[in-house]
Amino acid sequence: MHDLKPLSRIEKPIFYITGNHEYYLRKKSFRDFLKGTDIQDVNDRKISFKELDILGIDERSDATQTLDLLGVDTGRYNLCLMHEPKTQQLQIAANRTIDLMLSGHTHNGQIFPFSLMVKARFPYLRGVYSLNDMNIHVSQGTGTWGPKMRLGTSNEITVITLNPES
Repeated sequence: MHDLKPLSRIEKPIFYITGNHEYYLRKKSFRDFLKGTDIQDVNDRKISFKELDILGIDERSDATQTLDLLGVDTGRYNLCLMHEPKTQQLQIAANRTIDLMLSGHTHNGQIFPFSLMVKARFPYLRGVYSLNDMNIHVSQGTGTWGPKMRLGTSNEITVITLNPES
């Protein structure tokens, strides 16, 4: 838990969904790890925050079922968190009028030549995309999988500023 203490100094709300690595820690253990923080779990949940709805699709959930269960209010701005940018799941979200999808998982391939295989699997690999009227941002992330190195990719922290329409 001491690893998360610096997050408590952030004066903005923090929302998260689990990814594949949190399942290695077991989901309950990860939730226990976050106790005592203000970090909000959005896995298969919808949280309203000011003018937007934040929807989370758990790593092991189906986008159709989750978004249908949570309901997407087309009168509000809908930001969705989904760890892995799976093409079919992204299309489902776009069809349900999600405005902005935030994903990660790919690490932009992390290490050449693995990056070539990752690029073949994920058309949405890193950066900003549009699908119908939905914007997508796929972060290459700050961390690594396997070896603690990157070759041909960079760590990144993404800052997104949402401005209410005038």
